[in-house]
Amino acid sequence: MPTIVQRVLIGLALIVLVFLFVKSVAVPSGSSSPTPAQPFADATMPVPTVVLTQIAGALLQPEVTPPADDAVWSQVVEVSGSESTRTQPFQLSGSTVKLHYNLALFEGNATALLFVFFVPEEQAPNQGGLPDVFAVAAGQGEKYLSRPPGSYILNVQAIGGSWTIDVDEVAS
Repeated sequence: MPTIVQRVLIGLALIVLVFLFVKSVAVPSGSSSPTPAQPFADATMPVPTVVLTQIAGALLQPEVTPPADDAVWSQVVEVSGSESTRTQPFQLSGSTVKLHYNLALFEGNATALLFVFFVPEEQAPNQGGLPDVFAVAAGQGEKYLSRPPGSYILNVQAIGGSWTIDVDEVAS
């Protein structure tokens, strides 16, 4: 359950996001009304590299301390693609999990979106929540997660690029 401080910070983050979006609308100087922009089929909208959703997600999810440098990792699943997908179920033993992702843009794209939801197998597909990974730019990253033993899936939502996800767990 988010605390009052976390809720306030999320609210402020959303206000800043709306402000930045409104500021991005071009208004010619000396004119009191905006001129409608001509749409282009290949136009892209720049997205800030630091996205407020990442900040909100980080505030709501508990921080998991990475294990020692000499920890032995065991690969659980590796998936890749260029479209949204739900993986086949895989088992976790309850140790620390490392989710490593790589996002590459399709040629001609300025940005891509990657949402990765690490969820129990029995969770309904349409059940909401914050993604465990949210990326809007080409690159790679990793996130440490803590999950109890059980059967899980990755619900990957992607557009504008190809992706690879590797899930490793500390060997018991």
